[in-house]
Amino acid sequence: MRNFSSVPKRRAAALFSASALVAAALVATAGTASAVITQGPGTDPTGAPLSFRDAEGVAVGLCIDPVNCAEPVDPAEPPVVEPVFPTEADSEASYFAAEAQAGPVLAIFGVEALSDGVAITTANMYRFRGDLAANTQYRIRHPWGTANCLTEDDGELDCLLETGGEAGGTVGAGPVKTFLRQTNAPAGFLGSLAAPSTVTGSPTGFNRVVVTGPNGNVVGRTNLFAVAGQMSAN
Repeated sequence: MRNFSSVPKRRAAALFSASALVAAALVATAGTASAVITQGPGTDPTGAPLSFRDAEGVAVGLCIDPVNCAEPVDPAEPPVVEPVFPTEADSEASYFAAEAQAGPVLAIFGVEALSDGVAITTANMYRFRGDLAANTQYRIRHPWGTANCLTEDDGELDCLLETGGEAGGTVGAGPVKTFLRQTNAPAGFLGSLAAPSTVTGSPTGFNRVVVTGPNGNVVGRTNLFAVAGQMSAN
């Protein structure tokens, strides 16, 4: 199995060119609910939007809390030093982030602010990664719809769909339509990246990830998500 832990899990736009994103979209089709995420008024001192709000009225700002917004450190893996947001190129910060391990597939979702060291853009994305059968299409049902993703010749799955950032478009047009919240979320937060748990927030009530192969066999499923999001009054 490949080691994906060394790849920053919530970064997407900085890793892919616009042409790669178009190619990924051809193998990642999503059926999503009609809910959308909208940008709130104003910007913070970095120039990033102050907040984003989902159709349920939940608003979040940039998640900066060192406890609930930080990814856990694996003692077996040295920490990856990320570029400092927003002053360094390829740096990023999250408004919303969620991860779920469904068997061999790691599912990553996010609404992010991305910086090239000068300008800030925002993006809405999902990304599915894993090692599976070669040249095979998998159906991945998630809280906001369904993705059909094709593996490469060596069986690697790296399936990305994004709007905003380098891909162009808007956050509201992206795959994440509402913000998930852990059922045991600490006050003022959507949850914690350090402790996966059950969630609410899917606009269709499908608060899980299920991966099926071409024969309809389920190869992975989970209803546990690590979630980050810091509530905002805006």
